[in-house]
Amino acid sequence: MKNIITIALLFLSLTAFSQAETFISSVFATSTLGSYSNCTRRGLCAIKESLEISKSNTQTIINEDNTLTLVFERDQLTKEDEIKILGKEININTPTENFAFLMEEALVLDEETRKALNFPQNFTTITTGTYPVIITEDSFTVTLRLL
Repeated sequence: MKNIITIALLFLSLTAFSQAETFISSVFATSTLGSYSNCTRRGLCAIKESLEISKSNTQTIINEDNTLTLVFERDQLTKEDEIKILGKEININTPTENFAFLMEEALVLDEETRKALNFPQNFTTITTGTYPVIITEDSFTVTLRLL
């Protein structure tokens, strides 16, 4: 039952997003975040296709405007993951405005990852930058630039 609810929520978020922008593809993935993993920078360290939706923590959406939208499902994230995305811990009383996701170092995607996530061939890198985070009860959404 939980999987059905999760799929329905993800579909609704994709439907709502698709009304705002045109997208090329959408794939469920597992993202590795921040300096507590094998990487030494803040941001996105790795992203891989997830064959099981229930084990994914991210929905990837490739947009026509050369951006990648990541929808992190909050129920699939640890508190540490939330801190790695937002830069600090939040609770029910925390205002949800003005949070930023920091990509300190560009992430070059290997060919296998690009194919699995349906990236167009001309996009190979997620660029550095400070990106706004949209926070809802169910997710954190970040849109990153691609090169």
